[in-house]
Amino acid sequence: MDSITSSMTREEVAAVLGGGRLYLAGRDSLYTVEELMAGYRSDAPMQSLDARLAAHVKASGIPPEAVEEAIAQVVHDQGMDRAMRAYVAASVTNGRHVAGVMGGSSTPRDAPAYRLAAETAKALSEAGFLVATGGGLGIMEAGNLGAYFAGRLHEELHAAIDDLKRCPVYRGHEAQYIDTARSIIARLPAGAPSLAVATWRYDEEPISQFATHIAKLFQNSVREDGLLSIADAGVVYFEGGFGTLREIFQDLAQNDSAAPARQMAMVFVDTPAYGQPGSPFHLARSRASRAAAPFDDLITLADSADAVVAAITARGGRLHAYPAG
Repeated sequence: MDSITSSMTREEVAAVLGGGRLYLAGRDSLYTVEELMAGYRSDAPMQSLDARLAAHVKASGIPPEAVEEAIAQVVHDQGMDRAMRAYVAASVTNGRHVAGVMGGSSTPRDAPAYRLAAETAKALSEAGFLVATGGGLGIMEAGNLGAYFAGRLHEELHAAIDDLKRCPVYRGHEAQYIDTARSIIARLPAGAPSLAVATWRYDEEPISQFATHIAKLFQNSVREDGLLSIADAGVVYFEGGFGTLREIFQDLAQNDSAAPARQMAMVFVDTPAYGQPGSPFHLARSRASRAAAPFDDLITLADSADAVVAAITARGGRLHAYPAG
């Protein structure tokens, strides 16, 4: 490892680290569902590459105890982040700005919020936005699902959700949960692209089967910062736990430090969830109103897919060309 210096390229660093890992440290392209599900079988759902990498992360330690493994993960994530940003830059150049869809990973498939998140992502995709999610379960899966059904009848999306909700939760039903999604993919092509910005940090969170492009990273902090920073059209927040709360206030911090042209809309969905005094929505608006350059006008509450699209589209004047570097 003494040969690694600050003047080396990431490709040279990856070469010094060598191979023999489940992943390629020097990788410079996004993943596909097919790649990450390699090795999957219904009778052995934890044999997919995705599941084995999550187990590898847990076994290696967080952060990894071995310095070579720690460096390899950082090198991998740098390449993945660059590939994600290049993909987003190309999407924006082609007129498809990025709208993030975030919320609880524990939201079951039979919850009203799951259906609304899918409807919202479908509407955003059809309005010309690239939907980006955290690439896991719950609201994240619903976001990629909605984009997958862009351009199709609403009845087709609802029929798919009715199929999926026969296995509403992942834990304890891993194969059935994945197989219900894979059966839909096997018979229908994606209606619109969607991006999953995911992490192997959590070993019980498989990749969303409906994402067409996947940036999966070892470092959750890099993943969350990256997902928020690429969502140049704004972020839609469904109810979630502490992870969603952290993302909301990270988003606030990014907006506060950004130039007005680079500030992003924040749309909170579901008045019962966010409408009460003291909710994250009200706290966000209050803090944003007291910023040096107030941006509370960017923070809105919505209860339907159409209202979300209207709120995101209304901020269109602030959209900017996304830098690829």
